[in-house]
Amino acid sequence: MFFFPFVGGGHQIPMIDTARVFAPHGAKSTITATPNSAPLFQNSILRDQQIGRQISIHALRLPEGAVPPDADMSTTGFTDTSILQEPLRLFLLDRQPDCIVVDLFLGWAAKLIDELRIRRVFFTGLDEHWVSDQCLWGFEFGERRNPRIFRC
Repeated sequence: MFFFPFVGGGHQIPMIDTARVFAPHGAKSTITATPNSAPLFQNSILRDQQIGRQISIHALRLPEGAVPPDADMSTTGFTDTSILQEPLRLFLLDRQPDCIVVDLFLGWAAKLIDELRIRRVFFTGLDEHWVSDQCLWGFEFGERRNPRIFRC
């Protein structure tokens, strides 16, 4: 199972966490990333790898001299990520995954994945924010649990 997040940190972190949720259930999880961001996420999955979970990060190979899209928190939905299209296509043709989870902001990637006839799931990252908000709603400072809301 492959995961292809948008380059902004607000998208990458929740998707990496989602990949980490799949790994303990036997899914071989591969997170695709830009060459600049791949090393930054290695520490996030190191513990999972050490206990034998099949999770890895693959840095897409960019064309010679290409500048990867910024992978910082200031990246917006208007950031041009099309430089990643050909490297992603080559990677998917080589590895042929069963399924790929692709960020909703990467419309061109969804079209490419459909052309290659690979199953895909759109990822928004919004659900994680909703759940965390629901977990905090109704808590007073110092409280451990509020029975009025579901368990988190």
